[in-house]
Amino acid sequence: APLSFLEDAREVIIFCIIFVLSRCVSGFCAISFKSAKEGTLNLFAKSSSVTAVKIITIIEAFICIAGMAFLMPLTAVFITLTVVLTVIWYYFKTKKEFGGVTGDTAGYLLLILERNLLFVAVLVSFIFGKFNVIYM
Repeated sequence: APLSFLEDAREVIIFCIIFVLSRCVSGFCAISFKSAKEGTLNLFAKSSSVTAVKIITIIEAFICIAGMAFLMPLTAVFITLTVVLTVIWYYFKTKKEFGGVTGDTAGYLLLILERNLLFVAVLVSFIFGKFNVIYM
């Protein structure tokens, strides 16, 4: 029982990291994917240093994933897989329905990522914690 507090603290930290990670991924996608129209997102994307933004968001995302892997490796694997699948889905959905990314769809990706990642974190914690399989 004394270690349960530590486990709970790690899960809370993972939850906090998820919000940072989702913003890194959303920012990277907003600047990297083709814009649908000449809107505010396109204006900001053109006026920023695209390479610097990409590098910084990738580094931030890797720091988030590394932090999660240090705290709970299994959870980090499932969260990383969920990020990849969600971004692939988002890319094809926005390309098909809008012709590219808009500011609204970038916000939509942020919300979908947060929902999916929190769901996966809770699910992994519940499944692997409940059945006492090797879970870190």
